[in-house]
Amino acid sequence: MIKTIFHLIIVTLFAVFAFAPATYANPAELEAEGVRVWKMLPRASEMIRHPGPEAWVIYGTKAKPKIKSVDDVPGGEAMRVKIKKAAANPWDIGVNANSQLAVKKGDVVLASFWARASKLPDGAAETRLPYALQMATDPYTQFKNDTAVVNATWNQYFIYAPMPDDYSKGGMGVAIQLATDKQEIELGPVYIMNMGAGAVSDAAMPKNVPARSDTNLAPIQKSAPAVQSASLSLTSAFEADLSELRAKLTKRGKLLANPAVISGAIFGTNESHRIVTDPSVTGGKALEVTVKDTGLNSWSTGVNWATQEPIKKGDVIFLAYWAKGISAQNEAQTPIISPVRVQQSAEPYKSALTGAAYLSRDWQLYYASGKSDLDIAAGPAGITFHLGLTKQTLRLGPAYLLNLGPNADINTLPRNKISYVGQEESAPWRAVAEAKIEAHRKGDMLITVKDARGNPVAGQSVNVAMTRHAFNFGTFVGHEFVGKSGQKDARYHESFHKNFNMATLPLYWQDWGWSGKWKDQYKEGVKYASETGLPWRGHPILWPGEDYMPSYILKAEGNIQKQRKQVLDHVREVMSFVKDYDPIAVDMVNEVRVNQYFKEQGDSELIADAFKLAHDIAPDIPLFVNDYAILNNGGLNEKSIDFYHDWIRSMRSKGVPLGGIGFQAHFGAGLTSPQRIMDILGDFAQYDLPLHITEFDVETFDEDAQANFTRDMLYAAFSEPKLDAFVVWGWWEGDHWKAPAAMLREDWSEKPNYRAWRDAVYRDWWTSETVVTNSNGQARLRGFKGDYTLTTGNTTTTAALNDTAEVDIIISEGRLN
Repeated sequence: MIKTIFHLIIVTLFAVFAFAPATYANPAELEAEGVRVWKMLPRASEMIRHPGPEAWVIYGTKAKPKIKSVDDVPGGEAMRVKIKKAAANPWDIGVNANSQLAVKKGDVVLASFWARASKLPDGAAETRLPYALQMATDPYTQFKNDTAVVNATWNQYFIYAPMPDDYSKGGMGVAIQLATDKQEIELGPVYIMNMGAGAVSDAAMPKNVPARSDTNLAPIQKSAPAVQSASLSLTSAFEADLSELRAKLTKRGKLLANPAVISGAIFGTNESHRIVTDPSVTGGKALEVTVKDTGLNSWSTGVNWATQEPIKKGDVIFLAYWAKGISAQNEAQTPIISPVRVQQSAEPYKSALTGAAYLSRDWQLYYASGKSDLDIAAGPAGITFHLGLTKQTLRLGPAYLLNLGPNADINTLPRNKISYVGQEESAPWRAVAEAKIEAHRKGDMLITVKDARGNPVAGQSVNVAMTRHAFNFGTFVGHEFVGKSGQKDARYHESFHKNFNMATLPLYWQDWGWSGKWKDQYKEGVKYASETGLPWRGHPILWPGEDYMPSYILKAEGNIQKQRKQVLDHVREVMSFVKDYDPIAVDMVNEVRVNQYFKEQGDSELIADAFKLAHDIAPDIPLFVNDYAILNNGGLNEKSIDFYHDWIRSMRSKGVPLGGIGFQAHFGAGLTSPQRIMDILGDFAQYDLPLHITEFDVETFDEDAQANFTRDMLYAAFSEPKLDAFVVWGWWEGDHWKAPAAMLREDWSEKPNYRAWRDAVYRDWWTSETVVTNSNGQARLRGFKGDYTLTTGNTTTTAALNDTAEVDIIISEGRLN
């Protein structure tokens, strides 16, 4: 018997080490480790993967992993993978090792690997890495998954599962998700062994060391095989729920996920979770999640529930899910899901739907819907709840995800009415905003009418008509505002000039932007604005993230001095061009919080030096920083807000000529109270710099809420004295990055938010009055700051009103009415 076992070991390992030629630091150790793992298993097994760390294949990052010599792991080598920041999903960056032999349906396959964290996330004693046995190709069905609790010590991890089908060479393997946090992971040898057909006892299988440190960890969802029937098999309670829901729809729809499965894959490190009994919700069970600390992004903590059917491009997707808020540490004391998405699990993370919810303390059904932009496979992709915006505890019940096909009318689907704190007409912030607008956005005009001999003319009527706001009410206009030959779309330009008095013009850095095909159009747009006297701001000169830079910068990675020269040359070229065309501002750098590529490469002063160079070239142009997650999602992104303050203070301490502060303002269902908007803007006014709302829109199908919030956002922002621009991120659906957020539909018909914009800007804040002079020939007017035309009889005079203006009008004779 001993001789037979020894023969099996030698034959198996000989076959494995012959799979691929490679040089290892210590192949004898790898072989010995293979024997050790083999002996841990309950029956004779065949090794089906070469064990060296070179077996790992990395995806999701352009950074090249390094094979390092290490002393304390079998084989003496490890692959080191550096994760620069947590990604939207933990699977955005990962590794896999696939079988090098075929397996058959029913075979029980085990994978074992060694891992440690050479650099743990800041302040953490451990990190969690989801891993799975799964198909190696689309749809990447997971046969079994788990979470490795990884610390600074080398530990061994195991996973096993029966194969649901036959898989050819390379058809299945083990995958590890690494993008859970900013960290550095080392991976040692990986062994994949086929134990053949037949049941195995859990008690007989090797266990992970260390064990999970969180005893409340719920089991991670196991992916089921694709379901071919039109409906999943449900218990009567779920069937009743689903029938009631379908009664609200015009199409029955195909169920894409099992609503009874609520134990999904949890991502993020600042959470705990458990399955709880709750008889108040369908099925009697709920997933309770506690977010222990506010994340830098909404996706810092979340839950993913896998779909069991694919989604096709153009399909209309409808989601209804039960949720309940328990507690929250935020201004409104309200738990938040912002957003929930049905999305693919890889770049570019396109979603079939997105929505957000402020949760009631009672169980409530929440809705979201959308049309898929692409094909989305079943499996790891699925329903994703982003929970990281605030410290909170909430419960998630069953979710009903339906594919209504390509011809469903999305406008007929149920949806939650969006609300926000301060939307009521009696809200106290309104009186405060009105008083500030009256004090800071208006000026006093003294009009004196005299005859040709210089005598005052009493009783003279003067029509005072505003022609242009002093404040910049603008929009982003896209790549083709003006074509290569100066041509312009007449309808587009007519609508633009009717509704806006300034434009944000693109200066994007990417291969397709300034570095590519759009450069000529960018220049034409700038020239047109200057020639027509149109105020404009440029966006952006630098966007320092790997995904937003031209390829020639990335090709120079590792050569700091070359990259520095390339960046400063670009700044020099763009600023030398725009300085002659009088922009009111340029976004010098975009989204610095999450895009710190040059700092990560070792050049922490490059952005500061770029500001200084740009200022030297064009000292009269205000150089802005522009970032997001400051005003949106309830204004609860405290870490983002703190970062922005710290970054601004740091730049000013270095003598960086920061000329203004920009606030992106893209909203979904998670709307921020106007009072909170006023408070945040007021806080940043301390730097005595111009403030701009740079990118405003509200993406929702609740057009009433969209219009109301557009109005209230305008009032809250306009009341801040340091703010001098409010820019929407497009207005026409035919040229908008998020069609539901547009103000005019593709056929140019008006939406309610368009009327809200027009009413505020061109009615409530637009001065047009007739005044009559007194016995001294004078009349006084308090009007909104801007340009005016004054007409009396046949005499017309222009004037600009700032804080004050004195206008003398000379008429030829007598009193003209």
